[in-house]
Amino acid sequence: MQDLDSIISDLNANKIAHFDIESLRTLKTILPETEEVDALRRYTGEITQLTPACSFFLNLLDIPDYRLRIECMLLRLEFHRVMEDVVPNVHLLKIACTELRKSSSIRRLLLLLVNIGNYLNSSSSHGNAAGFKMSSLWKIIDHKATKGSSSLLHLVAKASYS
Repeated sequence: MQDLDSIISDLNANKIAHFDIESLRTLKTILPETEEVDALRRYTGEITQLTPACSFFLNLLDIPDYRLRIECMLLRLEFHRVMEDVVPNVHLLKIACTELRKSSSIRRLLLLLVNIGNYLNSSSSHGNAAGFKMSSLWKIIDHKATKGSSSLLHLVAKASYS
């Protein structure tokens, strides 16, 4: 375990090799809150009169952007582990996007939805759309038939199977 002065020195010099993930996470959780920072900045007495913790935090406040430094050091240490988790998911997403782009079924379904939307909006200025926003797909659940409890989603499902 490093002594408090060397921690301050290493943080100030961005010596990331002197820290591990757990120590930086712990340090991040014990950083002073705004009120504590204000109280420390107002302190005008001798530093030697402070407890070691208060002295440490007072010295920490002298480091420019100390919070950001700690977060950046933590991010650098965690980067490879995070990337090991993310890269396979990005690869799967890329494969899924490629499959969707190649799928003739998806194209037919989207064309069907555009045509239904144009029919429903034929009396408005939105009736001749060339496409739609993906976020508007949620609306097909909300459009209900006049009879029964079926929705536009049910109609689209039936039409896509025929």
